[in-house]
Amino acid sequence: MMALLQIMGDKLARFGLAQRATEAEVELTDPEHARRLIDDPLLWSLWMPGVQDLLEEPRALKQNARFRVTMRMRSGRLGLSGGNREAHIQIVSVGAGRLSWQLLPGKHVEHYSVEVVGGLVRTTASGGESALVLAHELERQSRT
Repeated sequence: MMALLQIMGDKLARFGLAQRATEAEVELTDPEHARRLIDDPLLWSLWMPGVQDLLEEPRALKQNARFRVTMRMRSGRLGLSGGNREAHIQIVSVGAGRLSWQLLPGKHVEHYSVEVVGGLVRTTASGGESALVLAHELERQSRT
């Protein structure tokens, strides 16, 4: 019964998030390092929402490429969910310091994009974490 309530709570929470797209812009301490974080699939687990590990060898980033990943634990309305589940990242568009992707953890779809422009990172998000959370995490990881 508790598992059913957990699933229903997560679906309701995600449905609410999926209804609104968010945008954010944050100044970066080290824009070059942020670009490296975006361009290297081995570094995605440091800043990408929900991603714990890349499950395959990294390869060239190109449109429609898919990468298998494990999901990190996320807090849901009724506790933690998503621990070590497999998911896919599908690249929508890519360029130097720019990445747009979908996180596909089953039937649910989360849309994200990041772009480093000058000393700023611009992010958009829908269906999952907010764009502001994504921008701050990329900025935090680019400082280290």
